[in-house]
Amino acid sequence: MNTPHLNSWVSCTVFFGALFFSTLVLAAPPIEVVLKVTAVPTLEVLTNSSSCSGATDDPCIDVPFGHAPFIKFKLPNACGDETGDPTYELTGMRITMIDKVWPTVSNPLNGMVAKDFKADPSTGEIDFQAGKNRKGPKMLKLKDNNKHGYTVFYEITASPCDDSSDAPDIYLDPEIRNKGGSN
Repeated sequence: MNTPHLNSWVSCTVFFGALFFSTLVLAAPPIEVVLKVTAVPTLEVLTNSSSCSGATDDPCIDVPFGHAPFIKFKLPNACGDETGDPTYELTGMRITMIDKVWPTVSNPLNGMVAKDFKADPSTGEIDFQAGKNRKGPKMLKLKDNNKHGYTVFYEITASPCDDSSDAPDIYLDPEIRNKGGSN
């Protein structure tokens, strides 16, 4: 029996098994926030898989320590309403550290926060072309790297599907509570 090769094979198997297992354990499930447009119109939360209060319609998002999840904002009926009411699609998102005080060139977003979300520090706008972030009329998907603990306030924008509509853009603007600790 060739023991050195057997020991190497066992060591290699144990290493890759541990690596695979740790990847499964550390992979955070996506956080999903399903939105709806009301007749007013306003943008409201139908469900939130990781709310701060535990209530499924709470727009505040809680990101647990050590997790770096995707956050998916979904508007299932985007541009598909046949009631004659204005229809909307998801068009953007921005973040700030101070509720309703949006970043500017002279007062930029904290650099580590901008990096965690792939946001422009001078506007807070999420770059949906950067990293793993994606944008479509029915879903905004962003990677929250959650490296440090902090709270950000976010604003989701939904715009009328019909460019000739005089309906206003509508917004949802609660917070994301990052607990930090992800690699």
